[in-house]
Amino acid sequence: MKACNLLFLFLMSIGSFAQTTWDGSSWSSGEPTNTVDAIIAGSYDTKLHGEFTAKNLSITATGSIVVQSSTSITVQTNMDNLGSFTIEDRGSLIMIDDVGTVFGNYIVNRNTPDYLTIGWTSFFSSPVIEDDSNITSIFNSSDVIFYWDTSVSPTYWVFIPHEESPGVSNKLGLGKGYAVRSDVETGFITRTFTGELNTGDISVTVYYSDSSTSPGQFGYNVIGNPYPSAIDWFAFKDDNASILSGTMYLWRQQATGGVNHASSYIALNSLGVVPYDSANEFIGSAQGFVVKTNADSNVVFKNAHRVSNNEQFFRSSNRRSTANNSWLKIEGAGNKSTILVGFNSAATTGFDNDYDGIFIGGTDPLQLYSLNGPDKLLINGLPELVSPNDVSLPLGIKSSTTGSFTISIEEEFIDPDFLIKLEDTQAMTITDLRISDYTFNVNSTSADESRFILHYEYDTSLSIDDAVIDENDIRTYFINDELNLVVKGNRLPDSMSIYDLNGKMVLMSIFKPRIMTNNLSSGIYLIELNYNEYGKVYKSVIK
Repeated sequence: MKACNLLFLFLMSIGSFAQTTWDGSSWSSGEPTNTVDAIIAGSYDTKLHGEFTAKNLSITATGSIVVQSSTSITVQTNMDNLGSFTIEDRGSLIMIDDVGTVFGNYIVNRNTPDYLTIGWTSFFSSPVIEDDSNITSIFNSSDVIFYWDTSVSPTYWVFIPHEESPGVSNKLGLGKGYAVRSDVETGFITRTFTGELNTGDISVTVYYSDSSTSPGQFGYNVIGNPYPSAIDWFAFKDDNASILSGTMYLWRQQATGGVNHASSYIALNSLGVVPYDSANEFIGSAQGFVVKTNADSNVVFKNAHRVSNNEQFFRSSNRRSTANNSWLKIEGAGNKSTILVGFNSAATTGFDNDYDGIFIGGTDPLQLYSLNGPDKLLINGLPELVSPNDVSLPLGIKSSTTGSFTISIEEEFIDPDFLIKLEDTQAMTITDLRISDYTFNVNSTSADESRFILHYEYDTSLSIDDAVIDENDIRTYFINDELNLVVKGNRLPDSMSIYDLNGKMVLMSIFKPRIMTNNLSSGIYLIELNYNEYGKVYKSVIK
């Protein structure tokens, strides 16, 4: 509705509600509250005069409001603007009642990320009603805009023209997300939305369609925050839990080019976010994002999802717990891919909607993912680690080029009683990733889902006293190339491994009191003696 709500202003003027008026310097009857109306008759700046909450808010023809960055105004029910109302980048307007109304024109400014070169893309949505969301008034004529059409299967990107034509709209649809590529400008670009603000329940149709870019991946839709404030992903997801997967994806372009890569998506669910510390659960105003639905249906945005943490496109850090989580990455040939493996008491060994996130980068030049049955996972939530039980899971890799690659820990908060080891079944090596990164060669561009196994292994050497195995009863020494192991008593190790100072396993064998090591150079080595019943003992030896 574009007309001014004259009845609303009339009722306020005759004192039907408790009210206070701002004249440009002070409130006539004290600051407003959620039970007191506010009338703005002069200039109001939230940086200078502070944030406030009002039951109803009216801006007169002589009034103006500027909601500055990192500040907010909250309105319980209705809002009417005859003057000027601007929400600057990262500022927030929050409305509470779903039946509340908004009248008048408003300005919402949103900045893009820092585009290093031309050809960078961001996912946008509109905080103003569809009739006021003409792309010619928001974006530059050189910008290229696409919409991910999921109403057909397979889905595909549809070009949105700047000029409207019969049967082809050039307006941003309510609650939909759009990919906007800047082909001329660089740096921070301000996108300005002008019109009547969205509020209340907003229903958006989503579809369970196959993907044209990653065949076999069904139900991915690009939608967008429709409000002039951030929304809480978990509140939105919980209210649409029967429809949506528990993982959302945010686009963050890492380089120019037309191919979307998983390494350019941030994924977040109840377990955590990948890459590490890249985003939190608050989806900024005008931010488009990707969700996965399980059927053709509708998702509903509500005022109850709105929050005041309206940071610039996914740039704020994650504030959720990182306990018992680990992030691993693969790097090489100028590319990178990261996964999250974590342990949570609410997770299971099967697929968990809230704790597992599907890997969506089927066209990536470099891919790393964990495997759980048929699922390739970017986020893998597992039950809590409990001593002395070990946990092992296979990893998949794929590279569009051959050459040298490295797998390492990006960050981890795993119980130190558990070792994090990477097994290369092809090279027959096991590397303690806390001690050393693992570098290897890839000789094929095909996916390899049998080479690597990630182990979270309970460090049984911590409980060696309980096992009644005294390391002083074990002697290790070299005679030329022959390693000698002398073990007192009747308990003999079941197997043994030898590691170099980089943590690389260089030999693995059943236990032998003497073993030839012609292939080992001079140096210091760590001997791991494994007792199936009692645990492990470690001895160092110099060759």
